[in-house]
Amino acid sequence: MSPIRGILLATMLGVFASLAAQEIWVNCGGEEYYDRFGRYFLPDVEYSAAAGYGYMGGGEKSFTYGSVHYMPEKYDRELLHTRHSGKEFEYLFDIPSGRYVVTFYFCDHYGRFKESFPFDVSGEDNTLLENFSIFDEAGRLHLIIHRYLIEVSDNQLNLDFQGRYWGRPWPTAQIVALGVLPLDTTAPLPAPPDEFEIIPSYGMNALIWAHSGKQTVAGYNLYISEGGTFTRLNDSTIHSARYFDREVTPYKSYTYYVTSVDVRGGEGKPSKELSGIPLDSRNSRLPYYSLEIIPEKLDTMWQSIYSDEYTPCTFCYQDAACSAGVRFRGNHERTIGTKMAWKIRFPNVHPVIGERKLNLKSESADPSLLREGLYFTF
Repeated sequence: MSPIRGILLATMLGVFASLAAQEIWVNCGGEEYYDRFGRYFLPDVEYSAAAGYGYMGGGEKSFTYGSVHYMPEKYDRELLHTRHSGKEFEYLFDIPSGRYVVTFYFCDHYGRFKESFPFDVSGEDNTLLENFSIFDEAGRLHLIIHRYLIEVSDNQLNLDFQGRYWGRPWPTAQIVALGVLPLDTTAPLPAPPDEFEIIPSYGMNALIWAHSGKQTVAGYNLYISEGGTFTRLNDSTIHSARYFDREVTPYKSYTYYVTSVDVRGGEGKPSKELSGIPLDSRNSRLPYYSLEIIPEKLDTMWQSIYSDEYTPCTFCYQDAACSAGVRFRGNHERTIGTKMAWKIRFPNVHPVIGERKLNLKSESADPSLLREGLYFTF
């Protein structure tokens, strides 16, 4: 080995040994990266003893379709833009034996329908997630963070990802980032997340906050009051930074607060309390349309998003219902898949709308929702 190569290798090993004593972050599928908390993410590499970390067993590095600008995340969207995916792969970390907090960053880049690409995740041969669908938990292109306590006894952490096949092609597991941190048994209970906001909306209250920068936070609990005692709203720990409360009555006031939960089950202090009054969509100044579709037929539509075949449905407008056909429309918006556009076809000219076809556009590619309207106006 040349002296220069020996110096470089010794430097890499020294840096990694320092990281192992503190924390390790990996940008799965991407290059090195610094997040908003100043944490350094190592580039995604194939495992070698020299590097001391990396993936094995296949998979691929790839990017999202479309642009990071379609992601609802406020921070670190570039980190979520890449992922490591495949039917079966694992990550190895050469670290001293002990107890570690292991962080998984998930962001679905594929799913457009229920039970999209379920997979299993295990750590040190212990199942952490089974039949796990990111899309079912958080939808597409939205960050969720799972954290677990894992005991390492052989100086190497093994994290396994196994895709499942449920009658659909490409049984793909996917991960956008990983973190490994030695457990600090003296860490205090976590503070509530920052930037807690409420957005009263039609038929729901939307609660949003920023993911905590504390590496011990396993998730969040949300509490609700209708004027009396607060009760927990979520059945299980929330791993995303948002919650849509749809079990509400329009024009009734609801008050909420959120707490952080650590990996040992401890719950921190509550956030500030926020109140919101949901609206009734039927009283919107905008035209209010609704569609009724048999769930199995809707699932078929999501599995074939590029099909131009019309699916039978019931179209409702101004308290009047009629038979119609529906399909997805648009080329680019179908690819994005965050919020689909619809084309409605009536058997005859609609008696109120005065058209036989109706385009309901999502404008998911336009953050302003104004570009196309301005184009056709001017």
